[in-house]
Amino acid sequence: MDVRKQWPGGPMLLRGLSFDLAPGEVVGLVGGNGSGKSTAMGIAAGLVHADSGQIWLFGLPPTDPESRRGLGMVPEGSHLPPSSTIRRYLARMATLSGGGDVDGTLARCGLTGLASARMGVLSKGERRRVLWAQALVHRPRLLLLDEPFSGLDAESREAMVDELSARIGGGMAVLATSHRREDLDALGARLVPLERA
Repeated sequence: MDVRKQWPGGPMLLRGLSFDLAPGEVVGLVGGNGSGKSTAMGIAAGLVHADSGQIWLFGLPPTDPESRRGLGMVPEGSHLPPSSTIRRYLARMATLSGGGDVDGTLARCGLTGLASARMGVLSKGERRRVLWAQALVHRPRLLLLDEPFSGLDAESREAMVDELSARIGGGMAVLATSHRREDLDALGARLVPLERA
């Protein structure tokens, strides 16, 4: 709560960001470029240190390994190992997170036919679907989505909205960012505006 972040030599990005997120709820961070959306996601994931304030995931700090087991994240950029197959990568992610349904996740993310493909040859949209799959394979309690529909075609976007709706109905919480308000509206998000300093 009351999270603040300023990069050295840069403007104050987050000025007292505060909100609660309950099971089955979606919160959308909205704002223009440079408003701190991706920084807020990094702080929530335990990847970026806040200058002040506290973040709690499931009653623990986001850097605690136990809190990370309940966390899934679809980052804006894709950093996937090019020589790994999709199936091998998802199996590894499931193992690291305590288990998961690799075949079911491949099917729900439209990747079954590509399961043996090496990730270095995938299109941008296919890589985005792999990022969705790695975030969902272990059935997280909280899903962080940074510009989640970027690079997805209309059919993939609709499939991911349907999958999210089902999981949100099952109690998964979602924190999402987007430049496009309609993406957040499609998820029924409660909006938290961020303003550029």
